Amino acid sequence: MAGLAGIAAMLWELRVLVVAVIALLAVKLLLEIVPLLLPVSQATRARWKREEELSDQFPSFRYRPLMLIGMAMILVRVLAGRVSSIEDIWAEIVIACVGAIAALVWRIRHAHKYDGPNYSLKRTDQSLRD
Repeated sequence: MAGLAGIAAMLWELRVLVVAVIALLAVKLLLEIVPLLLPVSQATRARWKREEELSDQFPSFRYRPLMLIGMAMILVRVLAGRVSSIEDIWAEIVIACVGAIAALVWRIRHAHKYDGPNYSLKRTDQSLRD
């Protein structure tokens, strides 16, 4: 019985982790289902699909929003008065920096290949000759 008590105690300690994993899976499921239920135009759905394809193809496209997320997290902590030193917000700074680097990589290496907000490939003189 001592073995079962040890396992039960370990599971009790991991309850927060289990609840967090279940919550993350529920959010992921909602994020996949809700867009299907929203009444949006075909153009919007096509843009979402194109952005999903670009996100799969280019990690820099996928991680661009981290800059804004990190900056928002810093702003919330500063406005709440929970920052006494830079060490209090180092994780948020790292998140913002990763997003800024991803945005720069996207702009410098990949964005020039795509035209406008629909992210369709630009037609160049070379592609017109082919």
